Amino acid sequence: MAMLLPTDASSSSLATSLVQCVQIGNPCYHSVHVVNFDIDEGHCLEWSMPTSALTEAEANTLAMAAMPDSQPASGGLGDISFAFRFMREGTTSTPLWGFSFFRARRVADSRRGVFQKSLVVLTHLPLFSLFRSVVALLAEAYFGPGSVDELRDALAQLDGWSTPLALGSTALPPLLGQTLTVRCVACEPGPT
Repeated sequence: MAMLLPTDASSSSLATSLVQCVQIGNPCYHSVHVVNFDIDEGHCLEWSMPTSALTEAEANTLAMAAMPDSQPASGGLGDISFAFRFMREGTTSTPLWGFSFFRARRVADSRRGVFQKSLVVLTHLPLFSLFRSVVALLAEAYFGPGSVDELRDALAQLDGWSTPLALGSTALPPLLGQTLTVRCVACEPGPT
């Protein structure tokens, strides 16, 4: 179950923005990307959906943000999930939120001996618990045997999420056989 506990916006304005997102026909995500760490080129954007979602400068910024700042205690191998704020080029107001699933594994057929990639979901919705669950499911599809084809199928399912979210619990349509529930709760606004 994914829970939303907004801390910096009133629940009514958040619910309104979610409903507006659905009413204008946009998916609840901006774009999805795969970032690879190449031994010769460094961090590089390998795949994006939609393909024209970012400018070249934004793609370079995303490639750096998609990888963790530090490695796990397991010697840099394993999975790490994290979120970050992503400002679009030329904007100063509304950020996108990035949800990254980073995977590092030893591989014999690599010159470096290590495979390092991140799957990133960019969205305008600060639904941290929900999108951490979403990026984990999408990563499962991508890093599994299906790779890009299964990821495309999963994104088609995600495009079908058109349920307006309001206060209370909302079960979303299944994503890769998993049903996620979002719980929007009212919070007291913080000090001004």
